[in-house]
Amino acid sequence: MVDSPSEGRELFLRLVHVTEQCLDVVLDMMWTVPRDKSVLRAVQQQKPLLLTYPSSPTAIALKELARVIDKWPRSKVANGKLEFFMKRIVHSKTENQLGVAL
Repeated sequence: MVDSPSEGRELFLRLVHVTEQCLDVVLDMMWTVPRDKSVLRAVQQQKPLLLTYPSSPTAIALKELARVIDKWPRSKVANGKLEFFMKRIVHSKTENQLGVAL
């Protein structure tokens, strides 16, 4: 979460810098999620943000982001990019939880 779109862009550029050095993926910035106090309140209440504070700036941004992502075309097979990247992350976490050295 960020305090402004410009802060979000700055954070994104830092993430791009790291991924360019370490991973074979291309990132596109598509959204920023604003920081607001409702997130902390929902966490303190141990309740979902979208149910507890559905009109908060963060909840609205997350719902809009979900609508955009839901419209993305779905691939029926792994194309060797994001799907394999996510598989590597899940596989690493699984190995780590089993006590296998990474």
